[in-house]
Amino acid sequence: MSLCAAHVRRRSRLQQRFDLGRTRAYRSTWEVVRLTWQGEGLRGFYKGLGPALVRVMPQSAITLVAYENVLQLLKAQQQQQEERQGART
Repeated sequence: MSLCAAHVRRRSRLQQRFDLGRTRAYRSTWEVVRLTWQGEGLRGFYKGLGPALVRVMPQSAITLVAYENVLQLLKAQQQQQEERQGART
């Protein structure tokens, strides 16, 4: 997750809007890395990570719980089918 956060931060800086007469701040990915490191240090690459995690964590937890419950349900059904087939033979 930590490497992804730094990558997303670089990408978002490259995609900043340049309307209203503003000039482009970055010309390449390496320039983003260099200027971010010089201006903000390591912290600059992870700015905004906390709120992003707060937004994503509940969704991830719900997905994991749903997956685990469906998996248990499918295993129980498969076990019942195997028991029925074993009783027939």
